[in-house]
Amino acid sequence: MAELFLLLAVGYFFIIMMTMYKRGSRGRIARSLIIYSLFSLIGVVIQYLVQKGAIGSQYDSILKWFPHLLALFLSIWFVSLSRDFLALRVKSSLWVIFGYCWLIAVITTIGILTSRPEMLASGLNQETLFLILIVMGYVLMMGGAAILTVSAYRLAKTPLHKNRNMYWVLALTCTVSGDFLIFMGLGILGGTLHLLGTFFAAYVLLIYDLADALQAGTRVLFFLIVSTVSLGIYILVFVLARAILENRTDNPLVLWVALAVLLVVFINPLLRLVTNGMRRLVMGTGYSTSSAVREYSLQISNIVELEPLATAALDTLHKNLDIHTGYLFLVDEVNEEGKIYYSLQVVKTAKDAEAQNENNKAEALIPLEQKEPALEESGRMLAAVDPTTPVKTLHGRLAAESPIVLYFTQTHHALRQYDLDYALGFQRVPPEEREWLAALEADVSVPIYAKRGWIGLFVLGPKASGHPYSKEDVNLLSTLADQTAVALENARHFADLLKLNEDLRRTYTALEKANLQLREVDDLKSAFIGVITHEMRTPFTNLQFNLQILEMYGKDNLLPEQLDQLAQLSKGIRTARMMVDNLITLAGFFSRQIELVPEVLDFKDVMRSTFPPLKELADEKNITFQVDVVGKLSPVQGDRNLLALVLYQLVHNAIKFTRDGGKVWVSCWTTVDHFFFDVKDTGVGIPPERLNEIWTTFTQAADPLRRGLEGLGLGLTLVKNIITAHGGEVWVESKVSSGSVFGFKIPLATKEYQSIAEQSPVVEITPTEEI
Repeated sequence: MAELFLLLAVGYFFIIMMTMYKRGSRGRIARSLIIYSLFSLIGVVIQYLVQKGAIGSQYDSILKWFPHLLALFLSIWFVSLSRDFLALRVKSSLWVIFGYCWLIAVITTIGILTSRPEMLASGLNQETLFLILIVMGYVLMMGGAAILTVSAYRLAKTPLHKNRNMYWVLALTCTVSGDFLIFMGLGILGGTLHLLGTFFAAYVLLIYDLADALQAGTRVLFFLIVSTVSLGIYILVFVLARAILENRTDNPLVLWVALAVLLVVFINPLLRLVTNGMRRLVMGTGYSTSSAVREYSLQISNIVELEPLATAALDTLHKNLDIHTGYLFLVDEVNEEGKIYYSLQVVKTAKDAEAQNENNKAEALIPLEQKEPALEESGRMLAAVDPTTPVKTLHGRLAAESPIVLYFTQTHHALRQYDLDYALGFQRVPPEEREWLAALEADVSVPIYAKRGWIGLFVLGPKASGHPYSKEDVNLLSTLADQTAVALENARHFADLLKLNEDLRRTYTALEKANLQLREVDDLKSAFIGVITHEMRTPFTNLQFNLQILEMYGKDNLLPEQLDQLAQLSKGIRTARMMVDNLITLAGFFSRQIELVPEVLDFKDVMRSTFPPLKELADEKNITFQVDVVGKLSPVQGDRNLLALVLYQLVHNAIKFTRDGGKVWVSCWTTVDHFFFDVKDTGVGIPPERLNEIWTTFTQAADPLRRGLEGLGLGLTLVKNIITAHGGEVWVESKVSSGSVFGFKIPLATKEYQSIAEQSPVVEITPTEEI
């Protein structure tokens, strides 16, 4: 009998060794369990030594109460162990201190009353008193552990958390049962149950992925029920068959053949029906994974929008797994100041949109004077909420280095909330990420992967049945996630296109508004230029008339210096008048009031009438001015005055920006359908970054701080507008300090006009003639 205590000691030693092997991953609670098991081991060894008589009889008075006192001492440790294991935020320090004080008081009482029994009041039995004191303390301690265990079970978030606490219930039940047997004097049986309770405690501590106790119990119950029913049917059939056939035949073989026929034809099918019925009754109905996946694939095959996709996915999960709470999140990788995050945004379902519309309608019907008190009351209610309570938000953010993200990106497997709470690899998960998932009441999260990576996440709450997610459930969820990947990718592209279209629509609207404002400003500018220049034309006309009178009749009476000043004044007035005329012409183009006066033109005539003053300007700067006509020029159809203005502006600009002693030459030629004209110079050139802006209004190609040249920068703008109005194009090529080439092309006259022009006299210009 004593050897049984050695077997119990071996059991405690094994628990201590296994706990020490894994204590690095469990910390404080592992140390507590080691100490708890060590004291249990010491108690068992002492019991063995007592049974063997290795301890002298002089200690009988102490050893008699040793098992009881050890049970009380271990109950105090069990309270602390329960608090740490169940992770409840309660302060049990006072409770533990009270337990130790009670233990010391009991030991003191036993010592005093044992040595001085006369102190005990008459009528009281010493042993009964000691046992009552010990049992009272034990009940207080283990009652506290039971309260903690029940509270933890009620607060458990998921079935797996409840399953974990269920094992602690088993540990508590076995421990209490064993200790009460010890109090009753049944040391071996009580010690065995106490060892079993310690084994359950070590099992639930060292192995976080526990077997489903409820499911195991259900399977055992199913097996017992089916076995009992089957045995009863077999016995009933055998008894009935024997009673019926025993008096009708003396041959036992006939009896056994009849039983075999009954078993094959009637009994076995009946048992299958009974077994299936019992399975549905005891274990519940299941689902077909292949049917669920096939139905889901057909359902989402033509979905291209996010909301219907989320609705279809969650409806399928609700139908097959009875999940009431679930979310589909879009996952996007974001880079914020060099740090990578994964942003998670929920996809609303049809029910969410309908509920939102109903809320909006209800709020719209509430009068404003009733809304303000309601909002104030709502604010008071929110202020009264415990700040530690997580607030549900449907937008989350996970850091790239988070263990959750690393798990999803490396394994692509589902993550249970139970794993997140107890698996070693998730101890470094940031508190905000835990709180976010806890606020969603998540039980399992399933990543959705496509070719470009992690694009979505199913976050699902507990099953309505209260059962945990089985391996079959997780496999189904992973398969549905794979099926969802392509549809979700397409839906995201579709959503991006819708958003892009909406952004483009808004951009086009803004551009139209901006263009309208620009047109209004441009019209205002043109009107302003037109009004000002028209008003300036009259005084310039008067000045020019008076200057002509002065030149005609006053030259003989003026000194040479005065004549030179008069020439400068005449030149300045002509330049200013030309600027005003250019402004008026440009304003006409801006206001679309310029009408071309087309005629058939020989460009040689236009050049002969335009180039003489430009030749004089070139001679003043000692610039070589040359005209090259390549081949015979075909006539063009255009406005003579405007085209002459184009020639003047291009050549004048070339002369103006060419240094003294330089060269300017003009080339012109015709092709089958166009007339080409360009002006080359050896001037200052134009920087490459300014080539695109020289055709705009009030732009000077030269440096405005150093050029020292007159002009408003309207010449090239006029050129472009005139050539464009004739259906032509302009161009420019330039290199700083090497010169520029400006040119244009316009269409030739139609054949009808060309035949008329061929009958008119033509004035020839030598190709290399120097004007």
